[in-house]
Formats: sequence, C-alpha cells, structure tokens
Amino acid sequence: MASISNEDTQKTILRAVNSQRLEAWPGRYFSTFFAPDADIAKALLGTPNGGASGYFLAQHKQQLGNMFIAGVRVFLGTTYPNQPSMVFYVQQELPQKPGAARERTSPAHGLMDESSVVRVENNGTSMLREHVFRAKL
Repeated sequence: MASISNEDTQKTILRAVNSQRLEAWPGRYFSTFFAPDADIAKALLGTPNGGASGYFLAQHKQQLGNMFIAGVRVFLGTTYPNQPSMVFYVQQELPQKPGAARERTSPAHGLMDESSVVRVENNGTSMLREHVFRAKL
C-alpha cells in the first residue's frame, strides 16, 4: 500500500472514480484482466506510482517468479493528510479468458505458452486462434 502524493497519479485516480468522492477502505477495485474496468486499472499502472510496482516485479523476477499485477484498489487514506492510497494485487499465474479452451505446450516445444480458439465461423471452415508467447528472462 502506498499513500499517493504525486499529483499526476492523484489526477488519474480521480478520473478512475469518475470524479466521484473517493471512499475510505475498501474504496474501489479495478481488475487488469477481462473486466470492463481493465483499461482503468492499466491507466493506474501507467502512473508514476503504478509503474514503480511493475518495475519492482520485473527487477525481482528471479526471486519472485513470473508474477504480475492482477488488480489495483484505490481508496482514501484515513490518517493525515488524507491522501489517496493504492494497493496492488499480484498473482503468480495469468488468468484465463472466460470460456476459452487452454492448451499448454511443454518448454521443449519452444516459447509458446498457450493457444486457444477465439472464434469459429463458416461451419468450422474458418477459425481464429490466439497464441500467447512468453519469454523467460
């Protein structure tokens, strides 16, 4: 958790809550994946305070593994000077899109981590697949 004094981050938080009054804990939660508010969460991650959290995970990848930020909670601090605060939720595994079939390849087969069918059209003659590639650093 971090109390936010950075003005750019404070402005982004106010936009995230649609300029409504920011509430004390638990405030509002924004998911970074497969949710209507995912763009808001990503905007919060793009702030100076959010970027530092992502940078921390990247710099400590060897110790922490392939962790990522799954969501951000913003709320108004209750102690002086009552500034906004942010909590970043981290997870070890990437979430899967609802309803998507997931196939995983073994490390011996290259870098492809998963493949899923996104859409099938024309009685199965046309198929759109999504392939996710990850590099281990």
